[in-house]
Amino acid sequence: MSHASDRRQYQHGVEFVPLPDGSHWLLWSSAPGDPPEGGQKVILKDGGKCNYFTHNIYYSRIDPANPRIEKYPLIVLPEAQEPVSAAISKAGVIAVTFEDGSDSDIANCDGVIQQRYQLFDQALRPISEINKAAINGAHSGHVAAVNTNFVMVYAEGWIDGGGDDNAGTANDIYLEVIDAHGERIHHRGIAVDQGSVRDWWPLVAGSDEHAMLVWQRYVDDSGYANLMYAVYAPSSNKLIKEVSLLKANLVYYHYDVQYLPTINRFLIVGNYVGDALLRRGRKPFPVVSPKVFAYLLDEQGTIITQWDADMACETCARHFNYLMVRESQPAILADQGQDLVKVLYPSKPKGVLDFAVKASSIELQDHIGGNHYWFPLGADGIFLDESTAYFANLTQRGLKALTVPLK
Repeated sequence: MSHASDRRQYQHGVEFVPLPDGSHWLLWSSAPGDPPEGGQKVILKDGGKCNYFTHNIYYSRIDPANPRIEKYPLIVLPEAQEPVSAAISKAGVIAVTFEDGSDSDIANCDGVIQQRYQLFDQALRPISEINKAAINGAHSGHVAAVNTNFVMVYAEGWIDGGGDDNAGTANDIYLEVIDAHGERIHHRGIAVDQGSVRDWWPLVAGSDEHAMLVWQRYVDDSGYANLMYAVYAPSSNKLIKEVSLLKANLVYYHYDVQYLPTINRFLIVGNYVGDALLRRGRKPFPVVSPKVFAYLLDEQGTIITQWDADMACETCARHFNYLMVRESQPAILADQGQDLVKVLYPSKPKGVLDFAVKASSIELQDHIGGNHYWFPLGADGIFLDESTAYFANLTQRGLKALTVPLK
């Protein structure tokens, strides 16, 4: 990669992986050094300059009774293993995927990007080689477990211009199904149209049978995207929910998908842009403002219910400026006795959004304030106990841990 001013050159991508004993692996992508050194500058033969990323993947074991981060390298290659995404299957196998530039000619900043993946056992010992995705030029991949297999989704290609900060977009979306030995079972296109529609940044969550895919689609002459979704069944290699629009006016990269097993639902949360009414003195005036939305869907992709600030009109003034942090994942606490799941998402500029989710309802219960200002380079969380959440957030100065006591 060659983004000299991109803060992702320092760190990008973080994931908690739950283990059967109640502990977690914490994995993250970071440039070497503490604080991370960022991208490396190259002076070309013609006098030009470029900058490339240098991320490796690191890990730490997190004991909820005594959470401490001890940094160890997991995957070290010449250029840019980021953003890391990981999942553990019902068989206890861990899949790790990442965009990688190790085939690049670094001396000439001639980037060759590949999506790669590797499988590990629960002790993070490799049980497969590092493999490449089937499509050359694949990038921005994420992975989820579906029973004993894995579904890996990724984007392909790059089209300059448009998108976030006019930085460009990818082209198409693909997926692969990988078994417990690292072998590819299926490969197929999901949103493939040779550039007429531009899709990228796919995320995925998995139940025992299905994978929910979400991604952003470019909208011409707009500063915002469309949030698309589909549901895939690995057993039949078919989409049981065809590609559909979920939410218009999506803020780029501000969305996430999770599977909540205790209520057998998929939860999609993000930021959209809608109308808000502000007051200065006695006179109200309209503005366009980012806001939070949430959707609850069943395994077939049917929308069960949704929540957003515009729907909760009686509390719009209270909710319109609550925002999910870019590329963040939640801490999730399931209370099976009450069929209730507590979901905490990092909220701009600091604090967390406290969602109460049941099988047929979503409620934003609270905004819990905090002292930590979030960075948009990746965040993920776990619960240490029923009253305390723990988040890891990537920053330009290194990984930061944050403990969030509930009210």
